Amino acid sequence: MFIVIINGVVICQGLLNNTERFSAFADTLQANGIAFDQTYYYHGNYREKSGYQAAKLMILSNDYPEVLVCANDNMAIGAMKAFEEHRISVPQHISITGFDDSDAAALAGLTTIKIPRYESGFLAAKELLELIKGNVNRDTVKIGASIIWRQSVRS
Repeated sequence: MFIVIINGVVICQGLLNNTERFSAFADTLQANGIAFDQTYYYHGNYREKSGYQAAKLMILSNDYPEVLVCANDNMAIGAMKAFEEHRISVPQHISITGFDDSDAAALAGLTTIKIPRYESGFLAAKELLELIKGNVNRDTVKIGASIIWRQSVRS
């Protein structure tokens, strides 16, 4: 199986979500016995245009994957547009997933990973209040995620 990832750039060294998303991707491939070639690691900037441009590079090289995993929905939607412009059907020729479960993902029929926004907002506010009080907590907090299946992935 030929899999490609479009990952985002590291915006702030202290934020782990970019690194965590790639680690989860790599760990899942390894757990399923799927090799990953770093040649197929594309950088984006979390905007639709960067997903579009990465997909165009794949198309121009005539080397597009069976599965494209994007670090957010915007890049995935951009990639979908590029493939569809070239009559490369999603999901018949390529399955594409995003991350964040944005409103745009629902409109585009994009399969995505959903993070509970209320829980992450609550935990962020709680941590901020502790920092204001002078209590520094260096523990990493992880929250659960779920997959939202839509039309961009072959069944």
